[in-house]
Amino acid sequence: MISSTNPDRIFLAILASWLLGCQESDREITECKPIGDPFQISAVNYSTNYYFVDTSYVSLYEQFFLSDPTVVDPALQILETEVWVSRLGALPNVYEIHGKAYVHLPAYRGGYPNSLRTGPDEPGNIEEGPFFRLDRSQYETLGDGYPGIIRLRDNVSDYGVIAIAYRRADGAQFGEFARDVLDSAFVASGIPILLKLVKPVNLLSNGPAYRDPWRLLVKSIYPIGYSGVIRTQFQLDVFEQTGATPGQHSILGKPLLAVLGLDRYTSDGAPGEDGVFDYRPGRTIDQIRGDIILPYVRPFDNGIRKYFASIGQPISPASNVLLPQLYDLPTTALARRLASKYVFEGSALHQ
Repeated sequence: MISSTNPDRIFLAILASWLLGCQESDREITECKPIGDPFQISAVNYSTNYYFVDTSYVSLYEQFFLSDPTVVDPALQILETEVWVSRLGALPNVYEIHGKAYVHLPAYRGGYPNSLRTGPDEPGNIEEGPFFRLDRSQYETLGDGYPGIIRLRDNVSDYGVIAIAYRRADGAQFGEFARDVLDSAFVASGIPILLKLVKPVNLLSNGPAYRDPWRLLVKSIYPIGYSGVIRTQFQLDVFEQTGATPGQHSILGKPLLAVLGLDRYTSDGAPGEDGVFDYRPGRTIDQIRGDIILPYVRPFDNGIRKYFASIGQPISPASNVLLPQLYDLPTTALARRLASKYVFEGSALHQ
């Protein structure tokens, strides 16, 4: 309620309340709602721009995003990367070079045996062809390199290949950096540079048929569609949808925000649920990119089971609240074969 009778103060209070999304009637503030553009994201629409560089990092994901303070292995921190993508068009790229990428590539110890540069491709595991190196502004490593995840700024076609060379804090290197091989004689020879394969051709349409590469695709980060999110005007909730009708914001009596690990702290930072999304940059949200980060590798499957197990209410793997198909079907098949059982909904004021 606006109690002052000073006209200037009344005007400023009304203006401030309007900017905050409040409704004013007879000089009384009746309701405040966040100002911002609405968004709604189906659980099937996870981002396809995030990849683990190796399957050894998959088991570290939940440890990184669920621990507080963060538990990391300093030796496995990724300190240096070069990301390469395949050229798809018929016209050569002036910066391209012939490359060969392996899902299972041994560590680089001053060189690789020539046998790795020859031999046939193996769909899903070995890809060869023209590659060009991305500029550092076109990708980034998450969490200072500890969780072993890269994020590409732009989508890569399912027909495209993503490969990487990286160096860890313990000195181990996988793949060849440009400095290791790229002299004029090497380029002229046509010998392929050796890289670590991250995404093979047709990964999204083959899905788990490409077992290890499928595990490299991070399926727990969701784009809201807006970048430069403003913290004070951001709102998020999750609900279970039945048919075309929005359903409950809870399952088995527990709020979905908490079940999915997005409400583990109160507004003052103390452990506990308060019914509000935990806005934690770099942990639950990338506010620059506008992506929601869930702390479980398979949030709508094992993540749900782990939450209920943690509160002493274990549920069967066959429970109808679980959505294992989300992770066991190719990405390209999800929209037509899987109903939107869970939906993120909110609003964001953004730059």
